[in-house]
Amino acid sequence: MMFQFFIILFVYCLLIAATATNAQQNYNSFEGTIDDTSSWFDPSRWTGILKVPTLADTVWIDESNTYVAIDSSNKVAETTELIVGRSASSNSMESVQVDLLAGAALNVAKNMIIGQNTGSDATVYASHNSNINIGNTLTIGSAGSGLVILSGNAQITANDIKFCQSNNGCKLIMDTNSKLKLKGNKKTKLNKMIQNGFIVSSSSSADNSSNESFEVTRSNGMTIVKIITNGKPPITDGFDLEEEECKDLNFKFKNKKKKNCIWAVKKNKCGKKYKGKSIGNHWCKESCGKCPVVEDVCKDLKLKIQGKKRKNCKWAAKKNKCGKKHKGKSIGNYWCKASCDKCPNDNKNNNNTGGNNSDCFDYIPPLQYNGNSNKDCGWVSKKKNKRCSKDWGDLDGQTIANFCPIECGIICM
Repeated sequence: MMFQFFIILFVYCLLIAATATNAQQNYNSFEGTIDDTSSWFDPSRWTGILKVPTLADTVWIDESNTYVAIDSSNKVAETTELIVGRSASSNSMESVQVDLLAGAALNVAKNMIIGQNTGSDATVYASHNSNINIGNTLTIGSAGSGLVILSGNAQITANDIKFCQSNNGCKLIMDTNSKLKLKGNKKTKLNKMIQNGFIVSSSSSADNSSNESFEVTRSNGMTIVKIITNGKPPITDGFDLEEEECKDLNFKFKNKKKKNCIWAVKKNKCGKKYKGKSIGNHWCKESCGKCPVVEDVCKDLKLKIQGKKRKNCKWAAKKNKCGKKHKGKSIGNYWCKASCDKCPNDNKNNNNTGGNNSDCFDYIPPLQYNGNSNKDCGWVSKKKNKRCSKDWGDLDGQTIANFCPIECGIICM
């Protein structure tokens, strides 16, 4: 009996030891600086424990001049709770920072706090294509100061978010393609945080900041914050905007190939919405004529009729196609102004008007009589005596001659 008792006692002690080994541990010391590799996944960096944290463990990164890099796209950094900058020893005179490198992931089962107690100061930087998943609340500056930066398309998913009371450097800085996702309906709360300057755009200090705004929407039980443009074209140093920036997207109404942008124009669908976005202002800008008007430059665009390179603007001019349409737009007045001789021409101005003023030319963009793209200034020139005296639609009773001075023989002053 005594022997059996000792055997049972021995097994019991082994079970206690095994349980203690798997018990939650508090990781509060990491050896790493910003000029070193300092990988989260290097066991030797976790002083005193020498193991990589798991979802059962708590991690406090607090000592000044400490830097941790979550630097693997194949492994996930895990912890039950993460505090970056817990006390005044994390003051920003040096640095306490956690960086997620490109493609990295961090899972926090419960809460994540950046800048917890008075005097603390810390930063979390999420690189392009990285993800932070938080089971409960993300707190950016509890009593201290915290900063979270989302670069590229990095995103955070959490149950809730909190900021410090005073907004003393507590911010979430978002890049154009980044996202913040919170569970439930948090629209009112997040809009207020944006208004109070807790959530800001990374380009808020740039010259083009007025082109951006935050959009807060709900989808599949989540509230999503992202940055959208306000419809103003980006600043360019040339006039490639029509060809490169302003174009039709891969629009398929109800996933039907035939119901594309050309179909949308023919069926007057430009003012409608598809998947919550305007067909004219988002999906089919080019076909719906919503591209910014480019002034003072007259040139051919990249015309390919039936998708064939040889059927370009020069071909269109030779084949007398300038009066025809391609993708709902006039070949002469839109696609091939130069080849179809629709550009203002100083020499032509002088020959037709007898004047020397190079500012005298037909109205640009070319007007269309009664909305007919074929009835432009070229059409007027064929019957000047009859057509120059006509009113041009609803334009304040002005005559065609006001808009086609060359063809109508008006001398420019």
